[in-house]
Amino acid sequence: MSDLNLAVVGVGRQGRTLIDGCLAIPGVRVKAVCDIRPSHLDSAREYLRGRRQEPCAYAEFGEMLAGEKDLQAVLIATPDGCHADQTVACLKAGLHVYCEAEMHHTLEGCRRMVLAARESGRLLQIGRQKRSSPHYRLALEHIEQKGSVGRVTHVSGQWRGRIAAPQVAEGQAVPESVLNKHGYRNMEELANWRHSPQFSAGPLATLGNHQIDLFHWFLRGPPRAIVAAGDVGGSPAARIAPAICLLEWEFVREGVPSVVRGDQHVLTSDGGCRTFETVYGDEGVLIIAENVTFGGIGREIQSPETAWETENATLLSRKIVPRGFEEDLTSGPSADMTIEEEKRPALRDLDAPWRFYSWQPSAAELKPAHLLHLENFFDAIRGNAKLTCPAEVAYPTAVTVLRAAEAMRTRRRLVLAPDEFVV
Repeated sequence: MSDLNLAVVGVGRQGRTLIDGCLAIPGVRVKAVCDIRPSHLDSAREYLRGRRQEPCAYAEFGEMLAGEKDLQAVLIATPDGCHADQTVACLKAGLHVYCEAEMHHTLEGCRRMVLAARESGRLLQIGRQKRSSPHYRLALEHIEQKGSVGRVTHVSGQWRGRIAAPQVAEGQAVPESVLNKHGYRNMEELANWRHSPQFSAGPLATLGNHQIDLFHWFLRGPPRAIVAAGDVGGSPAARIAPAICLLEWEFVREGVPSVVRGDQHVLTSDGGCRTFETVYGDEGVLIIAENVTFGGIGREIQSPETAWETENATLLSRKIVPRGFEEDLTSGPSADMTIEEEKRPALRDLDAPWRFYSWQPSAAELKPAHLLHLENFFDAIRGNAKLTCPAEVAYPTAVTVLRAAEAMRTRRRLVLAPDEFVV
């Protein structure tokens, strides 16, 4: 198997995550790195050299495309506002592209990316890594085939954000002429591009897109209406205030339509917050996160046992948990929270308890989600897999999050038409 040669554009924190993923995959060579920040560029190059890879370093994206003649793919981890131009240029140059989410901060940019992938015949994977996770595919199987929550009634996502904006460390400044050339007014705007409307559609798009995409996936399509609230990107308040999005689906299960509502929160504190998703049904609840030991499936005590429960009774870690005494689901239920009624008579008057089953991840599921998504991308290049999040799949979610950002700005309820999600 010949090596796949690739470049990484944008080698800050997220770019380094992608580099780590590449280093864990046999037959992948990072031949070039590109970033307008000299400090990021030097750090990435030295990091790779310490792992027996000798990448060329470029401050200018155009120079990298012109100078590197043996690339097969490019990974893009720059600010959202750069994605469309860089992705389209790479696709037109005959390169496969892995682009971090969100696709772009405008619908026009997202459409250009879809069309460029379609016209070039190259692969474009968008970095919504949940789509490549066997853990999330198992969750979908529980919802659709095993009936673990019954009829879905609500979906919810909580994303842990950050209050503090990134600071520019001493010695990391970029010359003003270079900043201006790339559209940044100053270093503060470069460091905090998520808060700039020139490069970002705001927290619902840059962070919440992953969970809204999960809703699209699990509910088999986009919502029909959106309401959102939060401070507009670029304002000082937007850096410390949470954002929330409420969504509404018409969901059809076994030929029967029903209304499913959802909420997605982008929080602004690391302390005590977690990133996870919850699917509620009329018979139970499913809690899941990229941390595969977090959460599980809770069945209402009065609901009948599913075939899945009966068949796997000896394999599942089952706990009876009274309402109001739910344990921290960080790593599944702990023995001291198992309730036996005769030992806790004071709990007899509480609402009925529920049967809880913790996740039991396989070895494959213990891989980082980004690594699994990169593996899918490289396997697809080699013809051994299909992309889990190609441009056509990613575009409807981009429409939803960008329309959610619009709903937040205008403070209006937006009704979405089916043709909005088609390129």
